[in-house]
Amino acid sequence: MKTTWMPVYLAVLALTASAPTPIWAQEQDPNPKSPELRLKDEKDAKVSITAKTAANDPQEKSGMPYKEFAIPVEPDKVYTLTREGLHVWQYLLDTNGKILQIGGHNGDRLPPLSWSHYFQVTAKTVVYARIHTGGQVVGAEFTVTLTSRPAPKPEAITLTDGKFARADNLNEADGLYMGSSVQKSYLLTAEKGQQFTAELVDQKRKSAILPLVVVDGAGKELAKSNGAQTKFVAPADGTYRVIVHSGGTGWGERGTRRAPFRHEYSLSIRRE
Repeated sequence: MKTTWMPVYLAVLALTASAPTPIWAQEQDPNPKSPELRLKDEKDAKVSITAKTAANDPQEKSGMPYKEFAIPVEPDKVYTLTREGLHVWQYLLDTNGKILQIGGHNGDRLPPLSWSHYFQVTAKTVVYARIHTGGQVVGAEFTVTLTSRPAPKPEAITLTDGKFARADNLNEADGLYMGSSVQKSYLLTAEKGQQFTAELVDQKRKSAILPLVVVDGAGKELAKSNGAQTKFVAPADGTYRVIVHSGGTGWGERGTRRAPFRHEYSLSIRRE
């Protein structure tokens, strides 16, 4: 019988504690008429749109008017989305309207004139940049710019006697997971039904403080644990992706890098 190989990915993440959602940030389905902000090809690493507030801007359920841009993204790139020109709030949404990143804080009286989101996804998808335009004069201009750079290629995992162990570190040259944290990726080939145990240990604290999450090729979560061993079963023949995530310690909430950055850890995986 012919074997069908399916791409499946494993992610090991140090999850960031999420801040309370500001009252102005509304989870709502994206607008299907949103214009695209698309990087056309590999050589096209930058694209910008200049927009103006309008009296007929669409409104959220709360009545807040907004501009929204659909951004097709791929898993092998690190993206930077920058908005300049207005003191307005903004955030990123997934295709279901779930908030992924927030550009603004409950304690801010006035949103910043410029704001950048840094992100990387685990599967090909579309994210939406929603920018509030309430309180602005009609015809006020702002610019949204999208840039990208190649994400570092994942390293292949080789099991010796069913085991893998690696002391490694996260640094500024590594890619980003969705949010504002540095990541590093590994690839593990497995057969359907094989069972594995993965553990990530902070070298400095000598404890398993980094959560482990298992996702498939579409980014769907299969299993997770919060700072403990993760046991999982390969749902199909394929290649699993292991992402070690810094948990927000590499990049500031406002998209500013904290340098120098280095996070040492050890990763172990064994086949049961």
